[in-house]
Amino acid sequence: MPTPCLILVTGRPGAGKSTLAEQLGRQLHLPVVSRDALKEGFVHTCGKPHDELPAETNRLVTELFFRTIKDLVAAGVSLIAEAAFQHPVWASHVTPLKALARVVILVCRVDAGTAAARMLRRSQEDPLRGYFHGSLKEAQTDQEYEEPCLDVPTIYVDTTGVMTPSAEVLAAQLLDDWL
Repeated sequence: MPTPCLILVTGRPGAGKSTLAEQLGRQLHLPVVSRDALKEGFVHTCGKPHDELPAETNRLVTELFFRTIKDLVAAGVSLIAEAAFQHPVWASHVTPLKALARVVILVCRVDAGTAAARMLRRSQEDPLRGYFHGSLKEAQTDQEYEEPCLDVPTIYVDTTGVMTPSAEVLAAQLLDDWL
C-alpha cells in the first residue's frame, strides 16, 4: 500500500491555520483533524468551561490529537492535521509519524499584532470561544511563537492579508509533489 501523506498546518494563534486547513481539506478531499475541535469535544463531555478543567487537560487533548493522527496514517489515511503547536511540542510527536507517512508542514505566518486582533474579533463573534479555550487575556499573553523546525518539507504561508501562496496554489503543489 502506498505511504499516506500527512499535511501539518500550524502557526501562532490567529494566524489562519483553521481557514487554510479547511480550504485545503475541501480542495484535496482530505479529512482535517483539528486539535481545537478535539478540545471542544472534550469540554462538551466534561460540561465545564476551560477555566474549570483540570490542569492536565491541554496535555491530554494534545496526546489524543497525535494518537488520532498516528492511528489514521497507520491505517493508510492521508489527512490534514491543524494545531498551534510550537517546536518543542511538535518535535517529539512528529518524529515517529515520519516512519508512517510522508509529512509536509505548512506554517501560517502573521505578525503578533494582526494575530491578536483576529483573536479579539473571533472572541467577539463567538461568545462561547472563552468557554472552550479560555479567556482572551490568557491567550493574548502568549505572543511568542516558536515555529516547528523539523527535517521535513516545510512551506511558509503569509496570512497577513491575502493568503500567499493561496490555498489553490498550495493544493496544486501538494498534489504534484506529495499526494
